[in-house]
Amino acid sequence: MDDKSRQTRVERMVSLVVGRVLALASKDPAPDVIIVVLPQDVRDGCRAPRSRGPKKVFVPPHIKFQRETEAEAEKVGQMMLFDSGAVVEEEDEEHEPLYLDFHNALKARAMRGRVPIQLIWEPTLKGTRSKEDRATIAWNIVTALLYKAGNIPWQLREPDPRTCFLGISFFKDGRTNDSRASLAQAFAQTGEGFVLKGESATWDPLERQAHLSESGAERTLKRVLDDYEDRFHDRPTRVVVHKTSRYSVGELAGFRRALDGVHTHDFLALGDRGIRFMRLGHEPPLRGTVIELGKRNYLVYTVGYVPSVRAYPGMRVPIPLEIIEHHGDSDSERVCREVLALTKLNWNNCRLATRDPITIAFSKKVASIVREFGSSDPPEHKYRFFM
Repeated sequence: MDDKSRQTRVERMVSLVVGRVLALASKDPAPDVIIVVLPQDVRDGCRAPRSRGPKKVFVPPHIKFQRETEAEAEKVGQMMLFDSGAVVEEEDEEHEPLYLDFHNALKARAMRGRVPIQLIWEPTLKGTRSKEDRATIAWNIVTALLYKAGNIPWQLREPDPRTCFLGISFFKDGRTNDSRASLAQAFAQTGEGFVLKGESATWDPLERQAHLSESGAERTLKRVLDDYEDRFHDRPTRVVVHKTSRYSVGELAGFRRALDGVHTHDFLALGDRGIRFMRLGHEPPLRGTVIELGKRNYLVYTVGYVPSVRAYPGMRVPIPLEIIEHHGDSDSERVCREVLALTKLNWNNCRLATRDPITIAFSKKVASIVREFGSSDPPEHKYRFFM
């Protein structure tokens, strides 16, 4: 099937499903959540060309050698300290073609009904293509439905309602290879969150990072703070920003100018360089382990061995999250504890924690839905509409 035929099929299927969703959403009273269950045939027929098989990417010789070495090491049970694939995957992503994606288009267009939807594929319910048992599948679905219905399944033990956590990430907006748009995901410690499309950003091909202008950074944070005050009827006294690229001088100046009436702040740049550590024995480092690399530069094991359950819930050697930069008022213990805590605020499933904090954990998925609106703003901003 050529691209044009596939696009037509996706358009028709999205229109068909959205029509049914809007009809249900218009009922009085409206449902809290609309569950959309579709057969695998629909998924196969609407799958984007790039997801039908492995992408052909040029792999530099030294990376190819490292991968071959890792494969040989895994055969004999030898663990590697560095992850070789991250850079190549990021390079490939920047030149990925844009196609109409069924999931993203459905999520975006169904927002007109003002009712969150839960998309479930039949094989998931039957358990035929899942590595998880039926109990785990059921718990995951129920947790997601509970959150999408406007509830908070769980929250932090000692929430600070006056702190606003903000994730700033970037996505390719489709115009040129060097153009980017920013995405702001804000959360209160109670778990309530919202999504805003931020200002345009510029892509630095040498650093391979995106940055906001000084005025763009100021406008983005001001908009978030105003929206936060409207939603929670109070202005935060502290702002914590998690950003997926380093801070430029202009970004720092712009963010700080926007902090009108906010007493304290912490600006963190989060990422990873594929470093892995080992500990004596058979188990990986404990979740919560922090390694100081330099001044305000830390590695945080957001995943790892969990003594309370006597297990490491993972298949591979865990890779710590790196706090690359930290600008602000709080000490290292506080910001690291908060990063750890925010990895638990994922209501898309019932896992103990994700690797990344909720502020940036699903930025690519949320961005792919926001991109469906082009230059317009999404009709809904609550985080549960993007899950």
